[in-house]
Amino acid sequence: MGILSDKVAIVTGSSSGIGRGIAERLGRDGASVLVNYHSDKAGAEETAAAIRSSGSKAEIVQGDMRHHVDTETLFAACLSAFGRPDILVNNAGIGAMQPLAETDEETFEQVFGLNCRGTLFCLKQAALHLKDEGRVVNIGSSSATYPWPNTAMYAASKAAVRSMTEVAAAELGARRINVNMVIPGITDTPMSRKIPEEARKPVAEASPWKRLGTPEDIAAVVAFLVGPDALWVTGQAILANGGSGH
Repeated sequence: MGILSDKVAIVTGSSSGIGRGIAERLGRDGASVLVNYHSDKAGAEETAAAIRSSGSKAEIVQGDMRHHVDTETLFAACLSAFGRPDILVNNAGIGAMQPLAETDEETFEQVFGLNCRGTLFCLKQAALHLKDEGRVVNIGSSSATYPWPNTAMYAASKAAVRSMTEVAAAELGARRINVNMVIPGITDTPMSRKIPEEARKPVAEASPWKRLGTPEDIAAVVAFLVGPDALWVTGQAILANGGSGH
């Protein structure tokens, strides 16, 4: 019996990367997990299979969190499969590296549409459907704390998520729902592998562990925040960057 054996979790964007690491960890801790994906159905099936192999239940649901109707569908699927959720992890996100001089509206709409609108409307669904004493974790980015060139849109979108986290913690606290944010540094995922190696290597070298973080590193922090020992932690933004300073 895991510490989350009676819990139901929704993890958005969990077909790969940090989202997959989180979904699999919550499954190992005993939670029933709704795995959300946008386009990578095979990846979502792999995540669900790993969760089931650990002895927990898992279902998958397709949805683009940029669209309000898909956030509604996500929660409806959870209610149908497992009942009311206890845990929401807003992980679905998209990165973008563009110089300011090359900023375009299409990329802006993609980045803010998923990272901000998607998070906001999933928080709305959590306000409507999450059980009292539930847990919400939003996934941020250290780029909003340690600005890098060419990341204005991405960093700004994740800074907005931090504000949403603090507001949601204050608003949902009356129902004893904890809302926190985990801020990964550069983590070894398919998304971060698009960053040039000459930018990734110094970050790894700056950590005392001389490596980039892994999805499992971030999942461990999330697992703490959704577990029973984090009762007294809410409205916080927790940096998980291995001491790299990035």
